[in-house]
Amino acid sequence: MASAAPFAAIGHLYFESVEIFRAAFGPHEQDIVADIPNYTNIEPLVQLSDVILDFDWRPSERFLRR
Repeated sequence: MASAAPFAAIGHLYFESVEIFRAAFGPHEQDIVADIPNYTNIEPLVQLSDVILDFDWRPSERFLRR
């Protein structure tokens, strides 16, 4: 039997660096965290990841056909 997913929703926010994220989120952190119980009783999980982009990427032919 599969276990329940540890999340109900996911939001993706992209920042150029962790420092820029902290500068944007930090001043509002208390307000954001205080507001979470208005929407869910699930404990939030924050995951920071490195997104590596390949600037030479080209869409495959199947996306170009119409």
